[in-house]
Amino acid sequence: MVQNRDIATLIYDTLAERILNLDLMPGCPIYEADICDEFEASRTPVRTAMQRLSDKGLLDILPYRNNRISLIDTEIVSQLIYSRAAVEERVIRDFIELQDPLLVEDVEHMIRKQTILIGQDNFKTEDFFKLDSDMHRIWFNATGRNFILDFFYSNHHYSRMRMLDMKKHKDYKIIIKEHEALYDMIRNGAVELIHSLVYSHLSSGFDRVMARADNELRSYLI
Repeated sequence: MVQNRDIATLIYDTLAERILNLDLMPGCPIYEADICDEFEASRTPVRTAMQRLSDKGLLDILPYRNNRISLIDTEIVSQLIYSRAAVEERVIRDFIELQDPLLVEDVEHMIRKQTILIGQDNFKTEDFFKLDSDMHRIWFNATGRNFILDFFYSNHHYSRMRMLDMKKHKDYKIIIKEHEALYDMIRNGAVELIHSLVYSHLSSGFDRVMARADNELRSYLI
């Protein structure tokens, strides 16, 4: 029983990572027999793992049909972007008021790391995704608002939409330019620009995906 639980956890963790990184795309069928073969596991831990994935909203278990990776709910994503923009605007205002040059330098350093990364051959989108997430965490962490950021990051619809934009459009230089605009705003204390820059940045990836949602990306969304 303990062994089965350990295998179920391994299967769950592995599949969840693949789903969130879009190695398994939304709507993709997933076969119980294939998972059993890959992990050399019986059906019991596989079904346990798949039920956990379903409980997290990552997998649709369809009776008498093939199970599939859940689709990305664009309405949920839209509302989370709206909410996050309002929160992040307030957080950045508080961050600017700290007037800590070392923290501002941390932002600049993170942008440099992003620039260096995309200059490398065969870098992974997941690595850029992490640097992007870590940069925003600088001002959430400095103002004691990490819990709020974790709430947004933990939503699989939202996180997969961000990853979908990065993997399909690969507009890394555009994202970095937006980061540089945020950095200049923070460094100069240009609070009058916060609302427009923050909302534009947080919604740009969603807008890029939706602009192509009538063709290849349509099958990934609801």
